[in-house]
Amino acid sequence: MDRRTIVYGYIEGARCGSAERNQRMRLLNETALASLPIEDDSPMLVRSMLSISSGEPGASPLDHIIHFGCSLRSQESEWSRWRIKFEALLRRLCWESAKVHLVNERWEPYTYSWLASEDEIRRLQNAEQPAPVQDWVAVGGPRGHRPRSTG
Repeated sequence: MDRRTIVYGYIEGARCGSAERNQRMRLLNETALASLPIEDDSPMLVRSMLSISSGEPGASPLDHIIHFGCSLRSQESEWSRWRIKFEALLRRLCWESAKVHLVNERWEPYTYSWLASEDEIRRLQNAEQPAPVQDWVAVGGPRGHRPRSTG
């Protein structure tokens, strides 16, 4: 019998020294999230699952975190398809790192991490016009395949 799996985590938005460039990156990220579907086939990755926050009052205006959560009907059958949707979203965002936790009553919890490459982070920090991250390393397990760079 399949058991529900809880999926939750965050995407750390990219930062650079300029408040104006950070605002452009945040706007690009907000636009990408707004373009997600309202409804989706299982496993879902929909607009209402994700939210952007700037942190507590007084936090640096350069920071923004995209947080999310959902449940999958089955880790075995849905995790790899959800991960593919999640990585497609990452290709549309400006970010530095992402972390996903899977909790299932049948197995130990798993943590997965995506880290933008140093070249991507350097590019984001220096670019006048932001462009989404395309190269990263993904680690954590089990994944159903080996960790890979998307370059």
